[in-house]
Amino acid sequence: MRNLLTYLGLLCTLTSFGQHSPLISQYMLNGLVINPAYTGSRDVMTVNAMYRNQWVGFDGAPVTQVVSAHAPIKDKALSAGVLFNRENIGVTQSVAFSGQVSYRIDMGTGKLAFGLSAGGNMLSARYSELNTTDGNDLVFSGDMQSHFQPDFGAGVYYQNKRFFAGFSVPTFAGRQYHFTNERVSMRSEPRHYNYILHGGYLIDLNEDFKLKPSTLIRFTPAGTHQFDLNSNVIYRDRFWIGVSYRHKEAVVGLLEFQINDQFRIGYAYDYALNMFRMYSGGSHEIGLQYEFGFRVKSMDPRFF
Repeated sequence: MRNLLTYLGLLCTLTSFGQHSPLISQYMLNGLVINPAYTGSRDVMTVNAMYRNQWVGFDGAPVTQVVSAHAPIKDKALSAGVLFNRENIGVTQSVAFSGQVSYRIDMGTGKLAFGLSAGGNMLSARYSELNTTDGNDLVFSGDMQSHFQPDFGAGVYYQNKRFFAGFSVPTFAGRQYHFTNERVSMRSEPRHYNYILHGGYLIDLNEDFKLKPSTLIRFTPAGTHQFDLNSNVIYRDRFWIGVSYRHKEAVVGLLEFQINDQFRIGYAYDYALNMFRMYSGGSHEIGLQYEFGFRVKSMDPRFF
């Protein structure tokens, strides 16, 4: 049953228009995964690594790895970065990579950044591993060779000491797989663009505790949408504990620990609210962040 559900979902994805950014619960630990304008916002050289095992115990469920690095250059107005993402779903594998660049403008009360990303995606599938009812089905008799697809994204991001907000289109390129001739075609239709709005605010509760509510909204003009509501309590700028609600999808528990001024670790556990809760033990995600050097004249980017 598990394999059947996975592959039915997989086939629906491959035969339709595909366009998305990786699903990460700790996107606030690495804003680069949702917005290229986040590049350089930490004001120092920053490296992130994330691993997500979704729907544990469900055969063929998504497994995602993300590695990124970004830093300001020259007078800190211009920043650059790289992002690598690998995702396995069932018998398919997607490997994406991109370069990020942003330009930040000092607005007096905060900084406004404009970002662009450019890269590509390699998609492959091992159809020969599928168990089909018809052993002579030519569609699934061989594997799909790797197909390369260029990709681009753009975004805008504003932050100050208390507030952040952003808007982005992480990917402009979609793909459609044609079984008949094993060809992947590139399609770019604005009604299928995945638009992302995100923002949050930092509130001082007392000398030891801070509260950071935030939200993220994904939507397409075609009518699909999803939103996250998040709230984190921060103790002495070191310990973070929070909860997130992903509309009709999951409730997420969040933990983060700022080990020192440079190293930070985070963990997230997703409890599914959809049909997958009957077949899995939830989703686990771990994130690491290391910053080279100490912050100088920064806007306390530890929180954003």
